[in-house]
Amino acid sequence: MKNKSVALGDKIPFWHFDQGMMVYSDGSLGGGFKLSGLDIDCLPVEDINNFTRQIENILISAEEGLRLQLFYRLTPKVSELLKEHEAISTEAPDVYKSVAEARLNFIKENESKNAYFVPEYFLFIRSRAFNYRKQKLWESPKKFETVTHEEYQLHREKFTRALKQVESSLVGTKLSPQKINESEWFNLCFDYLNLSRLEKHGRPELRDDKELFSPPLLDQLTLSDVEVFRDHLRVGDSLFRTITMKTLPEGSTYSSMIEDLTTSLPFHFWISQNIQILDQTKEREKLELKRRVAHSMASGAQNVSDLESESKLSDIEGLLRELMEGSQRLVSMDFTVIIWGATKDELNDKSDEILKAFRSMARLKE
Repeated sequence: MKNKSVALGDKIPFWHFDQGMMVYSDGSLGGGFKLSGLDIDCLPVEDINNFTRQIENILISAEEGLRLQLFYRLTPKVSELLKEHEAISTEAPDVYKSVAEARLNFIKENESKNAYFVPEYFLFIRSRAFNYRKQKLWESPKKFETVTHEEYQLHREKFTRALKQVESSLVGTKLSPQKINESEWFNLCFDYLNLSRLEKHGRPELRDDKELFSPPLLDQLTLSDVEVFRDHLRVGDSLFRTITMKTLPEGSTYSSMIEDLTTSLPFHFWISQNIQILDQTKEREKLELKRRVAHSMASGAQNVSDLESESKLSDIEGLLRELMEGSQRLVSMDFTVIIWGATKDELNDKSDEILKAFRSMARLKE
């Protein structure tokens, strides 16, 4: 079988930056925040539940079509801490300089061994695709659509309002959101797509694609070769695998159950959780159709009780009632863990640990 080569840039929807926002190839816009996180170790259950309700309110109040991505990563890099120690060592008296230098060297050595686990949280928001003009019946779709400056500005202003609404809600949850600039966004994407290259050569500086002879954004990001295998990817010198949780764990769930996953794994990993606010009218129409089918199945046979259809009918009616009251909203969500390793055996061992952590999340909180 002949191998097929496809440019990685053709599979990535990034186009360019526009004043701190990402413009995607389908015309949608994106913004990002770095979150400080919230320590729940010493919080009572009531405060944890209040925090989760505030997060739920963000999803309920967000406009339809909005897509959110929560990106969590454990990194061994402690560059900010190293800068602080270097500043202290230069200002320390002569009698303490040797101690400060020894401490700095100790931290640098541990960083080179990937001995630190520093959590970082990012939230990315993406608008719905731009509403281009409708194609004619026999007209083939164009790769590049024409948009007037006024249309784009209206599209940008609408997304800016949605972005500010999400930011205001995040401030209320005490997550201290900080907008990430273009360089920070570029660094995140580069690290994600070129991990082994980053460890060997570091990351380049973002070059403005408006400058003469400056390469496009995708050319600056896709510097590593990618090979696709049946159960993993090879990106540069590293093997990558994604493990997705398709459904919630069985049994009762609790607010801090993610702690069992993020604190029990002895290696670095990334988590990506994507949430899309669905079109509530269309989803309600689908539920109405399912309700009618379940009702007919539950009452179709005489003197025979269809317990499965009756239970399904009750669940659908309860969900429809909550949707009518405005207390719930239908969303599409996925939860993915990204791991990597130098060999396939290392990748398999890490996969086993992830699956073990998934199973531990299914037990009840005592």
